[in-house]
Amino acid sequence: ARAAGDGPLAARALALRARVVRPHSPAVALQIAGSAARIAGRSPTRALIAGKVATSACAAAGDAAGVRDAVARAWATMAELGEEAHGRPGFSLDTYSPADLALACAEALTTVGAADEATPYLDRAASLIARSGQTGMIVSVRMAQSRAAVARACPDRDEAIEHASEAVTLAARRPAEWVARLVRDVSDLAEIRTGHGFDELVAITSAWISEPEPAPLPGAGGGADFGAMVAAAPGRGGIVPAPRAEAPAGSGATDEI
Repeated sequence: ARAAGDGPLAARALALRARVVRPHSPAVALQIAGSAARIAGRSPTRALIAGKVATSACAAAGDAAGVRDAVARAWATMAELGEEAHGRPGFSLDTYSPADLALACAEALTTVGAADEATPYLDRAASLIARSGQTGMIVSVRMAQSRAAVARACPDRDEAIEHASEAVTLAARRPAEWVARLVRDVSDLAEIRTGHGFDELVAITSAWISEPEPAPLPGAGGGADFGAMVAAAPGRGGIVPAPRAEAPAGSGATDEI
């Protein structure tokens, strides 16, 4: 793609590499994302790299300042591009939806202990996809809202249950394993933060999981250990474990690089 002069496409290839590397080395992933941004030019891909790839790498490293900086750069790029570059939520080589960007920013902010800052982005994402008909995306936003509700300085389990219940109801039309794993992950976090998980929702969705999730290798930087990591209030240096579950490509849940 680079040889053909297609900078944005070459940048997406590098961005994909960064996401593969991120669980093993967030620092290297961030370096790759920087290289991708430099060749992306003034394009929606540049916003995607800052808003999804750079934010998630910084979040994996526990770098709250880095997340906030990447969030600001992503939205500044979107503002420069104008609405014609926004498109619809979901995968596109030529556009990047503000709904996808808002969700990615919110998830990264929640991970670094800034769930209260994530709320406006989640509200925006929810508003943009409310009548989109994209069930996977709506489920992802609802579960992100649930996670943020229990990760705030003052966790709200009732609100978290409400969002998660709506997600499960929507997903029940086409049960998916990634949704069940998200429910379990957020339930684990709720139990740590409030003393009570989402037992009923976990039971409902347990049949959606076909095989046990393999345990990550020591030092591999895989799934978050909810038993060892407790979310701290914003400004106290703590991080919230990132969900181990991620929507598969083609699910319509998130943008794809």
